[in-house]
Amino acid sequence: MGYIVSREREVWSFQHWNGLEVRRENDQIRSATIPYDVYCTRGPELLWGEADAAIGMLSDPIILGNLFRSNISLEQVSHNKWEAIVEYTFKNVNEYAFSFDTTGGTQKLTQSYETVGRFAPDGETPPNHYGAIGVSDKGIDGCDVIMPTLSFTMSHTRNGILDLDFIRSVADLTGKVNSAYFLSFVEGTVLFEGASGSQKFTSEDFPTFDLTYKFRVSPTVYNMPVGDIHVDVKRGWDYFWVQYEEIDDEEAGSIVKYPIAAFTERVYHDADLNILL
Repeated sequence: MGYIVSREREVWSFQHWNGLEVRRENDQIRSATIPYDVYCTRGPELLWGEADAAIGMLSDPIILGNLFRSNISLEQVSHNKWEAIVEYTFKNVNEYAFSFDTTGGTQKLTQSYETVGRFAPDGETPPNHYGAIGVSDKGIDGCDVIMPTLSFTMSHTRNGILDLDFIRSVADLTGKVNSAYFLSFVEGTVLFEGASGSQKFTSEDFPTFDLTYKFRVSPTVYNMPVGDIHVDVKRGWDYFWVQYEEIDDEEAGSIVKYPIAAFTERVYHDADLNILL
């Protein structure tokens, strides 16, 4: 198939997509080359700069969806004809790579979900601490438990120039929790821990830059009992704490810590993390 493009003083013509060669890895196309014959149908000798401009204007910048034009090589075969090889390279643009870790995080709890046993010597009654853990005269020690926590990274390549405005916008989102549904997670559960990125400037027509995002996920808890208190919902990254007062446990004959209030505190600002995608 021939193409002719008219300019002010010349007419360029070349053959398109004849001799396309592709290189595959694991059945995936990773690079390709296309040969072109570039010649001038009228006028004086065809110079290198003119041939290079013509092939750059007429060859496809992107082929087969994700192969980007990366290099043009030219060889003159006559006074008005050049042979060109256009190289295309695979770029994983707008596709994401994930890695994850579900080993969880450690959190100190002062309040259990349920007291499943209370024991005392024969003839005595154990005090009821209403779920408080590690109660002593000095306070409530609590215990460290592994909480369900998912951490994951998401890497991808974008078209364009990595500029300071974009870097600032990503920096502003660091330490924010999703205010809307994000990557299948409900609001309040995804914490954006930050990003890293880099860009290499080459002679390719289409600059790209690499990004890696880091996230941590903590689930929302519903219908949580705290002694005689019922907590409807505790969002994943809200901080939870309990206020106690000392009361007499007449049955056990001792002073116990009794939960009189439970609080969920929002300690991270919310933001729409979808603008990262």
